[in-house]
Amino acid sequence: MFSRVDVLNAMSMGDLKVEPFDVKLLLPNSLKVRLDNELAIAKKGKIDPTKADGAEKLYQTKKLKPKEEFVLKPRQFVLARTLESLALSSRVSALVHGTSTLARIGLVATQTAPVIQAGHGVPEMRKIVLEISNNGPFNIVLKPGMVIGQLIFFRLDTPTNVLYDSFGKYGKRKEKDALTPLKE
Repeated sequence: MFSRVDVLNAMSMGDLKVEPFDVKLLLPNSLKVRLDNELAIAKKGKIDPTKADGAEKLYQTKKLKPKEEFVLKPRQFVLARTLESLALSSRVSALVHGTSTLARIGLVATQTAPVIQAGHGVPEMRKIVLEISNNGPFNIVLKPGMVIGQLIFFRLDTPTNVLYDSFGKYGKRKEKDALTPLKE
């Protein structure tokens, strides 16, 4: 696991790129990430995950203005991106997690996909898509630029010989930062 010193060293060596980078968001062993301004709001419907063609029709996208709020109701689910774009070399992987402050009010920032593979954002930096849900009893206000989660970085013992964006289904898609799911 990287310490804040390791994060800064990896950035200086080119093994990790984060844009925009704010050193104030760097914790002892993680980096806080913020919410971008676009959401994909899940609608009601039926989906067969083995035939996810057209899944984008089950979402309504909304771009928030800089100070606009979105109220996430209990049991509501949205997809969103981090404000930060990343590039991870063949030597670095990451996990994305929520924060305890948000978890204590019922907000979950990532459902079951916390692994950011080595090679994410190579050769073109890209954001991380978050699966955000409200499991609590409160209406929760989401705002562009708010802290939504944190990244925990790891150095691989042996660099991978395949970069994620060269083969992964989300890395290969034309619109690198698209929010909606793809068929396997």
